[in-house]
Amino acid sequence: MSNNHSPYLKFIKQESSEAFYQASLLLPEKKHLLTWALFCFWSELTPLSFFALEDIPQRFLQKWKGKLFFGEIYNSSEEQTTIAEQAWIDLQGLFMPSTKQIVLDSLNSLEASIGAMRFPTFGDLEFYLKNCGGSIALASAQIIFAEEIEKGSVEFLEPIYYLGAGLLWWKLLQRTAFWVEQGKLFIPLEDLASFNCCEEDLLAQVESRQIADLTKFELQKAIESLKFAKKNANAYPKGLKEALTFLSNYFTEEIQSALRSGWQLSSKEISLKKSNWFINGITNLHKKSLAK
Repeated sequence: MSNNHSPYLKFIKQESSEAFYQASLLLPEKKHLLTWALFCFWSELTPLSFFALEDIPQRFLQKWKGKLFFGEIYNSSEEQTTIAEQAWIDLQGLFMPSTKQIVLDSLNSLEASIGAMRFPTFGDLEFYLKNCGGSIALASAQIIFAEEIEKGSVEFLEPIYYLGAGLLWWKLLQRTAFWVEQGKLFIPLEDLASFNCCEEDLLAQVESRQIADLTKFELQKAIESLKFAKKNANAYPKGLKEALTFLSNYFTEEIQSALRSGWQLSSKEISLKKSNWFINGITNLHKKSLAK
C-alpha cells in the first residue's frame, strides 16, 4: 500500500490535522507512514479524547492495558476495530518494554484524571502535562527514531518531551470554560489567586481586566514551553529539527492570534485563524525537496 492510500493518512486528513501532516512531511519519506500510524494510535489516548468518552473510563483503560501487555484486541462481535486499535495491531512489535512503560504511565495519568482536577501550583500541572502530552511525544520518538537512538543519539528526546507537554497544555487551555463545567481546571490555583480571579468567573464566562491579564500570563507561559524545542534543536536526526521548529512556530502563532483577538480563558468560543503562511511555506519547501 502506498503512503497516499494509507487509512492513517485518510484519518489525519479527516481530523483536519494539517499542521501535524505538514510537519511529518519534513521527516524522511520512509518514516511518514510510521508517524501517521502513531498519530492514529494515540488518537484515543489523549486527555481530550479520554474526557469525551462514552464508555466507562475504567473499563476503557483496562481494555487498553490489556492490549498493551497482551497484544490482543478484546472487541465483542458487535464492535468494530477502531483506527487506534488497528494502528496498535500494526505497531505493537515496535514497542519495546521501556516504551510500553511510558505508555502505561500515560494511561495511569488518564486514570488519575477521572473526576475533578485541580493543580495548586504550576509544578503540579506540569507533572500532569509531562505524563500525558510529554509521554505521547517521547514514546513516539522512541519508535520513529529507534535506529538513531540505538546508535547513541538521544539529545533530541528531552526537547520533544517538553514540546509534547506544551502542545497539550495549549489544547486544554483553549477549552478552559468547558472543562471548568466538568470540574477540571488546567490553570494553577496560585495563578488564579495572583490575578484575583476565581473559578466562578470562568463558569460565568466573565470577561474582565483580571481575566484578560490571567489569559495573557498563561498563554505567554504556553509560548515559552513551545520554545524549548527550538532552543535545543542541535544534534537532531534528519528532518526532525525542521519538523519540530515548524510545529513550534505554527502553534506559537495560533496562541499569539488568540491574544491579538482579545480572547479570554472564560470564553467558550475561540476563533483561530489558520496559519496559512506557515502551511504554504512548508508545502512549497517539501515540493522543492522532491524536485531535487
